[in-house]
Amino acid sequence: MKKPEEVSKALKTLNLNGKITLKDLENAYRKFAVKYHPDRCANKKKPICRKKFIEINNARKILENYLIGGYKPEYRVSKKAIRKYRKHTREYQEHVERFYNDWFGLG
Repeated sequence: MKKPEEVSKALKTLNLNGKITLKDLENAYRKFAVKYHPDRCANKKKPICRKKFIEINNARKILENYLIGGYKPEYRVSKKAIRKYRKHTREYQEHVERFYNDWFGLG
């Protein structure tokens, strides 16, 4: 089974590979957090450190969820499904209007 892209990207961000434990994850996170924490960076590098620190935190959250079994990849609705839904709601709305117009003699 192939790992989702988010998980493999998170592993790469924390410089981890293969099978890891929560302890390995925590150690890697701490190492990078100390290195890239915005309060520990020089003023010139603060924007870079901030961006990297956010990436590290996001990678940690993804991997923690993946390791404890709570990982669910982000669900995206396709454009085709949206068009189908809109068509369905339009048809339903027309049906309801016809029903009420016939029922109350508005038509």
